[in-house]
Amino acid sequence: MPEFVIEKRNIPVLTVSSRDGPAASENGDNPLGFRITGGADFEMPITVFQVSEGSPAQKAGLQLGDQILKINGADASAMRLATAQSVIKQAGEQLQMIVANPLR
Repeated sequence: MPEFVIEKRNIPVLTVSSRDGPAASENGDNPLGFRITGGADFEMPITVFQVSEGSPAQKAGLQLGDQILKINGADASAMRLATAQSVIKQAGEQLQMIVANPLR
């Protein structure tokens, strides 16, 4: 099962296994438990707009409104939404993201 790692500015990296959350069948095709919007095609930062209760994403500290700055080391600021979704889905055994939330 893949691991989910989030690095927030001024917060240590958090890691959680996807087996710590709902199975894919309980959470659609999104076993990590979050959804994103925005992207370069919408001239907006890639932003988290949903985090499922009890999901690996929530347990790792991902929150509504977090802006994704990097996905597995790749700069997300110029990514189209479909590209970001693809990179996340194809992360394999480990997903690492650097996020920031302008509301905090």
